[in-house]
Amino acid sequence: MGKSAMKTTRLELKLPEELRDHLRLVSQKCDLKPEQIALQALRYYLPILESGLHQELASWDRLSDEALVNFEKTLETD
Repeated sequence: MGKSAMKTTRLELKLPEELRDHLRLVSQKCDLKPEQIALQALRYYLPILESGLHQELASWDRLSDEALVNFEKTLETD
């Protein structure tokens, strides 16, 4: 389906200022509209979230956080 034939709908988001500023910066650096970046991000992340992979990644994050805390504790005792 070509771009001109794609049906679209308007979606309004409230972003924290930090994220909005980062989006603007990346938009300018990459010469892309913020809307294009948001659309590509959704196309990338929605299938990941749908597949449940995000749960596995969150588990990895928790485990790595625990490992870091344990490692830091060993440094404090030395």
